[in-house]
Amino acid sequence: MDLALTVFDFGAAGFWELVHNVRLSVLTAAAALGAPLVVMTCCYADPGDRAAFQPFLAIVNDASGDILPVFLHCSKDELVRRVSNADRADQGKITSERGLDKFLAQYNIAPIPQPDCLMLG
Repeated sequence: MDLALTVFDFGAAGFWELVHNVRLSVLTAAAALGAPLVVMTCCYADPGDRAAFQPFLAIVNDASGDILPVFLHCSKDELVRRVSNADRADQGKITSERGLDKFLAQYNIAPIPQPDCLMLG
């Protein structure tokens, strides 16, 4: 996302496409060069992100690798506490409880639908 933020404002037209394409490029390069470990972070919304996640699986599976998903979650109170952190405004992220409520109502933030998804919270 940091790379995309050098080109677009957070969430602007083209922003998420660039983020997705960079992630695909990184996974493809890592697979081709035999990188032993790649750690990626993302906020997965179900079912809207299923199609976007499939290419990640394909790249890793084609390289005989494993995806080990981890779902980090916390209470709504903790999300509200964190949403006002100053660094969020600098990155164009949600900065209010109202914005958070709107986001949570719009997206079903969920674990990646794989049986081995580790849930921490």
